[in-house]
Amino acid sequence: MPKFSNELKEVAIQAAHGATTTQFSNKDLSDAVRKKMIEELGSDTLDYSTYRRRKHDLFEFIEETVAPIVNDRTAEIFGQFAEYKNIAFGDQNKFFIEDIKLFPVATISTGNGNVKRQRLDSQELVVPMHTIGAGVYEELVRFLAGRTDWARLTARLAESFVNDIAQRIGDALYKSVDSVGSTYKANVSGSNDELKAKVLEIADHVEAANGQAVIVGTKAALRKLKPEDSSDLQKGAKNEVGYFGFVDGVECIALPQFHKAGTDEFGLKNDVIFVLPSSDEKLVKVVQDGHYIAREEGGSEGYRTDLQMSLDVITRVGVAVVTAARYGAVELS
Repeated sequence: MPKFSNELKEVAIQAAHGATTTQFSNKDLSDAVRKKMIEELGSDTLDYSTYRRRKHDLFEFIEETVAPIVNDRTAEIFGQFAEYKNIAFGDQNKFFIEDIKLFPVATISTGNGNVKRQRLDSQELVVPMHTIGAGVYEELVRFLAGRTDWARLTARLAESFVNDIAQRIGDALYKSVDSVGSTYKANVSGSNDELKAKVLEIADHVEAANGQAVIVGTKAALRKLKPEDSSDLQKGAKNEVGYFGFVDGVECIALPQFHKAGTDEFGLKNDVIFVLPSSDEKLVKVVQDGHYIAREEGGSEGYRTDLQMSLDVITRVGVAVVTAARYGAVELS
């Protein structure tokens, strides 16, 4: 029996992204996914035997639509300072880190051809991987009635994974602050002017070491930074997004805030501002397993007495920070 078509999966991915097309609005895309799925199940109406016969195709549909949504969202949020690698089973989990130190320059005396040289080194970084999972359920009667919003279901699953990865990236950055040298680290308890002065001082060091720097933090942290001079246009832009996009020549990038799963606690700290290198060598390394595994909770629907479709979706992810790089952090107290 044929699996669900690539066309159906692509429409589901677009709908989960909240996209629209010239043919469909986002709501129509979700409806199109439902109708197309019922059509490809080979019946005008769904029944329990159809679900039992085709459930593994449903699981594969979820596996193959969640993965690209997670990949796109994490790259969209963190791509400016994080490097992503998707690996297949058996692939090597390695990044090759180029040494971004400048070559030293030596004065050459007339008639002396000796120059002190430094080899451009590289090092391998293996990112530790962790298994993560998210659970979701749907009432079987809703599925059989053709009322399951598959685009919304896959989008919710994907956002669960994106939040988990974002939390891991934030935790990795915060924990790495301990390894930052005193030149690149500060604790500020004074005014916003003092905060800006210290952030810009560290930015000067980061730029001297790497070539260019960006200021990174949550909106709540970045809105404390104000440029020396600003035009009405810049003030209007700040009013729209919540922070200045540039502060005295240094670009600011906001990290999207979120709640930790199942709580009202912020996932990212609002009292830390990072100054990161803006270079080809990304500071944060993220590895995602290219495969997602969807499975029934308990192993089979026959074990459930509540007539629910209950699924676990599992994958592996790893996050690491290149602590040898020159970057900075300012903590607010």
